[in-house]
Amino acid sequence: MKNELINRFADLFNERSEKFTIFNNTLFKPYNGMVVPFAPANENVNISNHNAQELLSQLGGKLVRWTDGEFVFSGTQEWYAVVCRKFTSIDSVKSKLRNELGKGISNCIVERVDAKYLGRLGYDVYYKACAKYKLSNVNYIDEKTYSKYTLAGYNYNDILHYWGVFHKGKMIAYSTNYIFGQTEALYTSIKIDPAYLNVFPLYALIYVMNRYYLLENTFEYVNDGYRTLLHDTNIQNFLIKKFNFVKAGLTLKVYYKSMYYKIIKVIYPLREIVGIIDPRLKAILELERIRRSYYGPSLQV
Repeated sequence: MKNELINRFADLFNERSEKFTIFNNTLFKPYNGMVVPFAPANENVNISNHNAQELLSQLGGKLVRWTDGEFVFSGTQEWYAVVCRKFTSIDSVKSKLRNELGKGISNCIVERVDAKYLGRLGYDVYYKACAKYKLSNVNYIDEKTYSKYTLAGYNYNDILHYWGVFHKGKMIAYSTNYIFGQTEALYTSIKIDPAYLNVFPLYALIYVMNRYYLLENTFEYVNDGYRTLLHDTNIQNFLIKKFNFVKAGLTLKVYYKSMYYKIIKVIYPLREIVGIIDPRLKAILELERIRRSYYGPSLQV
């Protein structure tokens, strides 16, 4: 099953002309200057420093980041995925949340859409959602690139799900989810037109998707991704507070390209000052701080 799944994702990424490599029965991709495994969060990725060097040679980047895949729910670990393992029905939540969910469900229709639909009609939501963060240097793609990228996923509805949120017939939000068998549904990208926040689209979207994956199709868990480092986001706190998502702690492992590691060691004591100058470097230094919480300052992993 794992090999079949890896091959399906490899076909999808080839269709999109995205870089990747398969190493030690795990698929790896570039991500924000890093190389990371593309796999369920609870999968143990077993690579050595030498393996990490090879991955950097093949895919570029400054570092490789991976984990042991063993969830710890003590709340003490600083690296974590934000996951939910059990669907909570509207009837069993407190009155305030029940009211908010009720508004979302009554105002919005949430349903699966295909890649052709989203590629044709999703850009307006995408653009408005990204424009909200314009001052935070979020770079959004043009409509032609968006459509081409989205349409490339048309024949992959076994591993790629799109959900649309509709208000009075207009799509006002959507989610793109990667599907790893029945182990994990990864909510990889949620976009909402900020003009419609007053009709509670996010409440309706998460409620319906959680019900579909956790209750109706008995997935092990749904995942909103790992702890964010590069930019502020409220969605993970929202999911924890409202939908019983939890921080699933994981042991963070990092291997740096040799020269980059030397630079990190030098500037790490100045991270508060450096972070003001360069937000991306600030994120890497925060990652290094977290890595040191597991392994101390001297080791790469």
